[in-house]
Amino acid sequence: MGFKESVKDIISTIKKKAINSVGGSFFSEEENKPKLPVFPEWFFSARLGQPRQQNLQEIRTFAKSPWVQIAINTIKKEVTQVPHEIVLTDEDDDKDDISNYKKEIEIIENFTSDINTNNETMSDLMLAVISDLGEIDSGVWTKVYSADSYVIENVDVVDEMGRKIGTEPRVVLKPFGERELLELWYADGATFLFYIDIFRRIKGYYQYTFKHPRTTPIFFEKDEIVYFMLNRRSYTLYGFSPTQAAQQEIELMMQSTRYNKDFFTKNMIPDGIVFLEDADEDSLNQVKDDWAEGVQGKPHKLLFTNSKGKIEILNATNKDMEWLKGQQWYFHIIFAQFGMSPAEVGFHEDVNGTNQEPGKSDS
Repeated sequence: MGFKESVKDIISTIKKKAINSVGGSFFSEEENKPKLPVFPEWFFSARLGQPRQQNLQEIRTFAKSPWVQIAINTIKKEVTQVPHEIVLTDEDDDKDDISNYKKEIEIIENFTSDINTNNETMSDLMLAVISDLGEIDSGVWTKVYSADSYVIENVDVVDEMGRKIGTEPRVVLKPFGERELLELWYADGATFLFYIDIFRRIKGYYQYTFKHPRTTPIFFEKDEIVYFMLNRRSYTLYGFSPTQAAQQEIELMMQSTRYNKDFFTKNMIPDGIVFLEDADEDSLNQVKDDWAEGVQGKPHKLLFTNSKGKIEILNATNKDMEWLKGQQWYFHIIFAQFGMSPAEVGFHEDVNGTNQEPGKSDS
């Protein structure tokens, strides 16, 4: 078939299909498929997970700053101190009672108190997720099922538009109720990418490893992953953490600390200036020598001169430099991003009865 014939065939196919591009559907009217909104950030060529397009290493570097760690650690303490218990799905149901499920409750409590081979608890898993949510807004738990929870089945193979193009044998999880959950593990949310179609429907997850970046990523089914995200947005697939939102303020705090540290470690500001009126160069040099040899470091000694003089102290204190006030404003912004007040994390200088309640920011 020549080039002209190929073009004619394509045009003929398009006419027959009558693609409804105005309605926003990528399916032909003949297929009678539902119209779904297209995800704008979908990458056609991303076969093994949608890229994040974020510098996660840089974000986590900022998250190591004391201001972010103060907020995250405070949240961890508050979460782990919250009492919890297993209750009925519908507590208003008079025909059901929690006492009817003593055996099931015991099984759940035993599982959550020893949730994997590292003897970790549910609280341990929560602590890891809180860190990842605060830093990169991406927390992951992986579910470990027994070997007989999987079965080989012929599953549909679909294209990027969700259209079936064939079948292939694949190891998949059995239906809910026929599988056995053995363990739960927390994982680095930064290593997991969503595997979706053009309509944002999640098909699974791919985990990449930085130790072996050239190896094929590990595929996880939807039911093998518990994915946590706080800040969901319509125009992007991944979340946006408090650390990312306050990244400029955090950087300003870090640079300010480094800059002001030099004033103390490198003695960049002299202790003072000595003014000697009507003193010539020889007299000034003589006073400098006398000071260096006989007075400096010896506060009990006196220096005599026949010129009228004055000393102006320049050695600034933290208060004189006023750099702490700038930091105070910025850490208010950082704490506000985490939904916290300075009082919650231990700053009680300006606490009054209206702003010390947990969860309320006085910024």
